[in-house]
Amino acid sequence: MEIKEQADRDSLTGLFNHSKLFYDLENCEKNKENICAVFIDLDDFKDINDKYGHKFGDEILVKFSQLLLNTVRNKDRVYRYGGDEFVILFTDISKDVGKNIIERLYAAIRNFQSKISFSAGLSTCDEVINSYKEIVEIADRKMYLSKKQGKGSLRE
Repeated sequence: MEIKEQADRDSLTGLFNHSKLFYDLENCEKNKENICAVFIDLDDFKDINDKYGHKFGDEILVKFSQLLLNTVRNKDRVYRYGGDEFVILFTDISKDVGKNIIERLYAAIRNFQSKISFSAGLSTCDEVINSYKEIVEIADRKMYLSKKQGKGSLRE
């Protein structure tokens, strides 16, 4: 079981990884769970790496991961999608409660490090047509809309 646990985790942050996300989405779909997904991308993260180095960038990713875990509920799952991208899966939650948790995350990051911001997109299983995997794609598209509109905000 320990090897499976390691295989499901991102080695830097300890969060669940990309493949575990899609495995969990399949299970959520099988069980017809009411889920809400948030796709998060740190704003201008490449600039942080370029200016301060990758070691500093990695420290930011680790600290941001902890901030995510400290902000969500115990039953929610947090994944490092790749690079500076993260996904949160909320279960049994309304869109409004999901938004409130992300607003708390915005406040927490401002307190932690005012120079760091993130753009986010939120989607629910109500928006899915074919499979729950779409929930991540929809949230990702909404996140890009947030970036285009000036970064540092949630698009629902």
